[in-house]
Amino acid sequence: MSTRVALVGVNGHGRWHLDNIARLAATGSVTLAAACDLAPVQADSGRILDALDAPLFTSYEKLLDATQPAVVVLVTPPATHLPLATQAMAAGADVLVEKPATVRLDELDTLIETAGRLGRLCQIGFQSSGSYAPERIAETFAAGTLGPLRQVYAAGAWSRPPAYFRRAPWAGRRFLNGAAVGDGALANPFAHALMNCLRIAGVTGEAVAGFETELYHANDIESDDTSSVRLRRDGLTVNLAVTLAADRLVEPYLVAAGEHGALRWQYTTDELWLDRDGTAIQDGTAIRVDLPPARDLLPDLLDARASGREPLCPPRHCRAFTALSERLLDGPEPAPIGASHLTGTDPVTVAGVTDLVVRAAAAGELFSEAGATWA
Repeated sequence: MSTRVALVGVNGHGRWHLDNIARLAATGSVTLAAACDLAPVQADSGRILDALDAPLFTSYEKLLDATQPAVVVLVTPPATHLPLATQAMAAGADVLVEKPATVRLDELDTLIETAGRLGRLCQIGFQSSGSYAPERIAETFAAGTLGPLRQVYAAGAWSRPPAYFRRAPWAGRRFLNGAAVGDGALANPFAHALMNCLRIAGVTGEAVAGFETELYHANDIESDDTSSVRLRRDGLTVNLAVTLAADRLVEPYLVAAGEHGALRWQYTTDELWLDRDGTAIQDGTAIRVDLPPARDLLPDLLDARASGREPLCPPRHCRAFTALSERLLDGPEPAPIGASHLTGTDPVTVAGVTDLVVRAAAAGELFSEAGATWA
């Protein structure tokens, strides 16, 4: 039986969800009951809506009243997630909420409580949660093959033009009109890296404290675009180093390191590699670990509805991530990187930052400890 789905937020990343819903509609598993966006949609998106015979609303309330969807997919600014998800669940729908679920921990706990009280399911759109890689990593360390887990780290170096930070009113901002939005490198473009590090470290459901952070920006923005963070806990180091001002691009990757080797996961391509001696990744002799195809979070939510199980990424799994996001907002403002360290204007790059990111991540260091002259 086809499940009636509504998409709220068609433009921007919403287009990815529209294409995904159209793909699922072709299999008969879903019907796009309606879509909603406050802005005019792009012509090609409009053609997809027409082909699916899905009406387009500019009022969320009218969409819920008129179409009564079984599932609502929310691709809206983070500050709107809690009220919009609450409305959908109160109307009898289950929800898939784009990441981050909320900016504040108390909002996340309210979302958890509301879903439980109303008996609704909520899936958070950390798409890489559908990968089998974290399960394979956990199985490998449980078997003792690589010794005890000592460090989980991630690194990533992307380049974003100034237009990226103007893509929406909340882009590049920590606060907008008094509301927390937290659009920093760690909380948004590299959110999957952070979420997966915490997941593999086994600290997803806790409001973890004790994070050390160093936040900087090369671009003329309020939020961070070049960031390092570290958590030390029970002999395990969890740390990340990332930038959106790369002088050399490195796709984000995550490493789970033990005493006798490591596993490296490039989550954007869902490739997992086993490095038994600590040098195989560099010299090209690492062993590729076979993974089943990753699970799509919307079909997973549909399956959870049918089976009564919990979806892959419920809000409770996001508490540690949200605790850190809140720490980033409430801590010191990101510091500007001096102009003498920058080159270019579109995009802006930080000289030597990619090597720094890779080195700091592997060493479990913050930027200031890894030799950044601007930190």
